Amino acid sequence: MKRSEFNVLVRLPLAVLLAILLFIPAAARSANENCGERDESVQNTCKYVKYKELPSDLKKFMTKMKCNVKTGSNYDYGYAVDLNSDGNPEYAFCCREAKHGPCDMTIFGKSSTNWEALYDHMPGFDDEGPTPCFGFAALKTKHSGYNDLCIDDGAAVIIYRDGKYRDAPESGR
Repeated sequence: MKRSEFNVLVRLPLAVLLAILLFIPAAARSANENCGERDESVQNTCKYVKYKELPSDLKKFMTKMKCNVKTGSNYDYGYAVDLNSDGNPEYAFCCREAKHGPCDMTIFGKSSTNWEALYDHMPGFDDEGPTPCFGFAALKTKHSGYNDLCIDDGAAVIIYRDGKYRDAPESGR
């Protein structure tokens, strides 16, 4: 093999890797920007949390849901963020661990006395992204007192309706 051929074989994978590393954050940013105006006051309530920091009654509820979250696991992370302006956080937390890639997050909220799954099967990313709660952004628009959310995996918008977050109808944005 000629030296020039060898250089191409080495440089090509490096160029592809660099392009991927630059493209993914840009794609996530543009996905959020396409959803609508962010509510920065809600985004600013977002806090990175570990399993051990969750309320004990939420951990019990998650166990009932067969969430396989363990202290110290690769997916031991989530977010506390006040999505309904009541002064108490809702939690987006990894519930089902993936072998590769993002975890499967669920948004948990507390009604008057019980925890509930408000949205399930949302891609979960760690805290390295363009939003304080990487994976979703709270929007200024609201339904039933909860901020609409923009999901980073393709600019999907979910709205709170009938006690749960649901996909927004295209005309409802």
